[in-house]
Amino acid sequence: MPGRTDSRLRLLVLLGCFVIASSALVARLAWWQVIRRDDLAQQARLQTSLRSEIPSARGSIYDRSGVVVLATTVERDRLVAATDKLTADQRRAMADELAPLLGLDDAGTTALVARLADPRPYVILARGLEPEVSNKVRDAVAAGRIP
Repeated sequence: MPGRTDSRLRLLVLLGCFVIASSALVARLAWWQVIRRDDLAQQARLQTSLRSEIPSARGSIYDRSGVVVLATTVERDRLVAATDKLTADQRRAMADELAPLLGLDDAGTTALVARLADPRPYVILARGLEPEVSNKVRDAVAAGRIP
């Protein structure tokens, strides 16, 4: 028949274009997943972890007349210890160093030693510390006097 084209040649050309396009996509995918793998993993880690400290500024609470202050924001800290990481000597040294900073007498020091001897991994040593006392404890830790 006149005007009839060979569909086999057309099919081979179309198949060749498909193979070239597929090969290009596979090569690009391999480039992203094999060659750039470490860079992308690092970027993903940076995107998923963001450390930000947002201070919570609270206002005072007044009575219904708005004159008498009923409550204000007061900053207090808690002193805790990871006792499972301390030896007996370190616990005693820590108690001896903390007692004067916390204003403890002999009975308080004995109670502190007992808390440090607790087998739990996380022990609260003092609650409601004022900022001045907290700063003294932080300074002692930074100086290496408290393990």
